[in-house]
Amino acid sequence: AAAGEEEKVYMCSGVPTTKRDGKFWWAQDGVSGSVGNHFQSWNVDRVTDWVQTVQGGRFARHAEKFRTAAVDGEAFSALTQEKLKDMGVQDPKTRGILMAAISAEAACAEGASAGLAMKPKEELARLLAQKDREATAAQTVEEPNPIDAAALVLRTILGRDGKPDDFVEQIRLWSSEQALEAGSRPSAGDTTNGIAVAARVRPLLSEGQDEDAVNLGDFEAVSTTASGIALHACGMKLDGKTPKIEHKSFPLHAALGPACGERAVFDLARPLVDAAARHASHATVLCYGQTGSGKTYTVGQLVEHLAKHLFAGCGAAVVALEAFELSGGAKGMLQLGNGHAHSLGSDAKPELALFEGAEGVVQVGGSKGLCSGDGQELDPERCGIARSAEGLMELFRAAERRRVSLDTRRNAASSRTHAFYRFHLAGASGKAFVATGACIELVDLAGSESNKDSLYHDKSRVDVAAKINFSLMALNDCIRKTAQGAKYVPFRQDKLTQLLRPCFVRRETAPKDVASVLFLACISPLASDVHQSVRTLTYAQQCRGPPARPATGRPATGAGAKAKGKARAKTKAALPEWVDVVEASSSGADDAPG
Repeated sequence: AAAGEEEKVYMCSGVPTTKRDGKFWWAQDGVSGSVGNHFQSWNVDRVTDWVQTVQGGRFARHAEKFRTAAVDGEAFSALTQEKLKDMGVQDPKTRGILMAAISAEAACAEGASAGLAMKPKEELARLLAQKDREATAAQTVEEPNPIDAAALVLRTILGRDGKPDDFVEQIRLWSSEQALEAGSRPSAGDTTNGIAVAARVRPLLSEGQDEDAVNLGDFEAVSTTASGIALHACGMKLDGKTPKIEHKSFPLHAALGPACGERAVFDLARPLVDAAARHASHATVLCYGQTGSGKTYTVGQLVEHLAKHLFAGCGAAVVALEAFELSGGAKGMLQLGNGHAHSLGSDAKPELALFEGAEGVVQVGGSKGLCSGDGQELDPERCGIARSAEGLMELFRAAERRRVSLDTRRNAASSRTHAFYRFHLAGASGKAFVATGACIELVDLAGSESNKDSLYHDKSRVDVAAKINFSLMALNDCIRKTAQGAKYVPFRQDKLTQLLRPCFVRRETAPKDVASVLFLACISPLASDVHQSVRTLTYAQQCRGPPARPATGRPATGAGAKAKGKARAKTKAALPEWVDVVEASSSGADDAPG
């Protein structure tokens, strides 16, 4: 070292390295590393390949700069910080690390005590082999099984070594004591402000989608009573050995058990359909529930019976089907061109603009909607025209196939959008079709998901589920406010509620004794889904409205009235004299002071 300079030896990347005045040689201006003659035989291509592959491609973005500058082995050996900066490597840290890598390569070639430095070809081979190993590992790793989530829930229910037999027997005994019915049917007056609330429990599919859950020990924990639905929340006591069951009842206007057929489901909607056709009004059936609870299947069966009933029972000459889907969860007011509705009438599925018209009614696809009003012509380009039940079913099946569905692991074809199927009754007038004003709307809402259902979802799936849950919460809020007879209903919370606004605003032509909205809650029978079923039925019960308050007693008379009078006189005597003045003023006496 020169006079006044301190020189120390460090190990850097396994290479003995000197440091002068607090700087390594590669950080000192005008100093090149001690690389010997190792790079003298290298050409430009080999230098470029080495820079591109060394340290796992750390300097790959600078490799072409060496080719452009025609850096061969001799120039590479004499490389300095200034030359690297002139070539375009501006970061001093990057320049220093690259210089250290050059020194380590030369030291390894000379047999210094350093780790092995791979040649460019060897480094490329190593990278390819690593990618192959990662690809093979990715293929061999099993994807998460959705049943794992059910297994976690069942462990909390059954305990570590529990069996479902004890719970099944207790539920059976409770059901026999309650004398349960297969299902209850609503009467004409079973509505709350025009909303009928019903629930349907789907059958246990032990050889279908519930097969894996049943094999893990899952069992039925839902019963149908004469007044509604009963859920059996099963679990273990604090000792972890003693089973306990909490029976939760949810009174509804109607309830259908697993044994009820599809005809029974349509019988719930028949009064709404007949009233809408007779009075030229709007009727809506909303199917709500968690994913995998049978909503889409129920809607499909309803349409089969509805198509036959419209032509045979209601005497419809022409039925126009308007079908579209709505992506859930966009918060805020509707704006021009900001819609997320897509037509299901063609394979192209064009996006439909949403326009807010008079009285807050949202028109789909145009400022006037499918038609400008009752007795007006329908737009045949925006709907499908059917003259028979068979033709109507073909239009519906085609629209149903175009709907967006994804594999959520819990359900192989879970609907991820809200589907609207509007059946407009019309008559033929020459070549045109004139709307009668009667419309039956079936809405297949996207399935809500619990944490168990979305346990293995990626970020995009979680975002979709969150948007769907937000729109469903907004819908529940509107239905609850309507059932309570509130003066203000927050329809503007979400696009879904804005589109469904006509369902809750009763028209003057609508009958007063028949519901115009049927809220059908679809329930899974599994014990592992009881938590989600409780949430669904809680919403349904809120839509039913608050329970009636007991009547108050008659005004007090006789001895009771005399006792109250004496107590009042005693209290008045103990108060200041100005109480008389206040009472006189409140009674409206002319001579009372202000």
